[in-house]
Amino acid sequence: MRTKILLLFLFGWVGMVSAQIETKVFELDLGKPSKNALTATDSSNKLVIKTNQLLSFDLKNANPYKYKYVINHRFVDLYEGQGYNPLDSIGKVVPIKNAMTQNSEKKNDSIFQEHNSMSEFSTNFIQGKKAANNDEDKANIKNATKVLEKSFNDLKVDIDSYIVKISAEDFLDKNKFDSIRKTFNNSYINLLSASQNIGNEAENFPQTSEYFSKKLKPIDSVSVKIKNEILKMYQLKLYNYLLPVDINGKNIDVVEVTLERYDRSVANPIPDKYVFNVWVKGGLKIDISGGVFLTSLMDKEYETKDDTGNNKFIYTKEKGDYDFGFGSMINLSLRGGSWVRPALSIGALFTTNQKFQILTGFGLILGKEERLVLHGGLTMGAVSRISDQFKTNGEISYDLGTEGTVATNNKFSFGHFFGITYNFGKVKKQEPAR
Repeated sequence: MRTKILLLFLFGWVGMVSAQIETKVFELDLGKPSKNALTATDSSNKLVIKTNQLLSFDLKNANPYKYKYVINHRFVDLYEGQGYNPLDSIGKVVPIKNAMTQNSEKKNDSIFQEHNSMSEFSTNFIQGKKAANNDEDKANIKNATKVLEKSFNDLKVDIDSYIVKISAEDFLDKNKFDSIRKTFNNSYINLLSASQNIGNEAENFPQTSEYFSKKLKPIDSVSVKIKNEILKMYQLKLYNYLLPVDINGKNIDVVEVTLERYDRSVANPIPDKYVFNVWVKGGLKIDISGGVFLTSLMDKEYETKDDTGNNKFIYTKEKGDYDFGFGSMINLSLRGGSWVRPALSIGALFTTNQKFQILTGFGLILGKEERLVLHGGLTMGAVSRISDQFKTNGEISYDLGTEGTVATNNKFSFGHFFGITYNFGKVKKQEPAR
């Protein structure tokens, strides 16, 4: 029974801990660094994160063709090192004349089942050669080879022109980019399959096969360049998240996020740069501040008026209700990521008479970085008071001797205070990783 209870307790505790861990995602617009480029994805719309949350960033509007991005002093690679290769499915292109005779299971593996739209010139070539004699077939192969070479070059020009175009834009349209790279990929696959079919037919004639092989060398060179550009397009991640940052248990007030954007077309670019602060909410924060105070706990001073002989009437000097002093406070508050938050304060001050007093009370912290604190509460300390044997009502005179000194003693007492202080401590930041 005890074992079951212990297991239930452990499972409940683990469930509670795991339920408390969540990731808060902020959108970081890479289109142009500005103060509004970092936004919260939840309804709060504030750059605030709880201490028990993981911090992550969703990168938007990137264009790695034009810019290099550095976040927190680390280069952001928007390309997958490995991943889906859109050309992996090509393998050995199945010739049309063989594909027509294979069973349905083989057809499912054929590139033509995935891309059943052949290029126009290849379709005409296949249809035209059915009724041609050998001489016409050879001429048809040579003409198709010329068209094939031109089509590869045209596709390379189209891809290069598109890259030049997007390299001048601040950010990519994800949907349009995805559609265009698919179009380029399909066109490239169709050209590869057409090249395979023309080559298969050219093998029937030695001289024509030699001609095709000679023409294929420059075509292959262009083909490799096209393949590399298309692979780069497919390796570009259109949806990018940075790995979460764990701030739990760290004595920080804010997570500093730096964004730098470098223009790739410039030899030594001066980066666009912006710094964002994500404020931390929750956890105990301790600040030390110093400033000026008004205290109701002050020494009393007395004056005398002659009566007969050495007798004198005693009166209390009117000095006002408050004394002035300088001091410092230790402020305990909960991190809130806000401009105003309450605090518990304890400290000490020295009055103008160099009397030491202990302070305790409440504070109101104003500001995030340059912070003022308003204070109020209870003050304690020793003050000078007249001896209990004397009255200061002016009705009784006392023999104060030849010097006429009023006897006083120090008494521990309580009062209240008000004050305003400035926070000495700097904002504790999560330094960017280097």
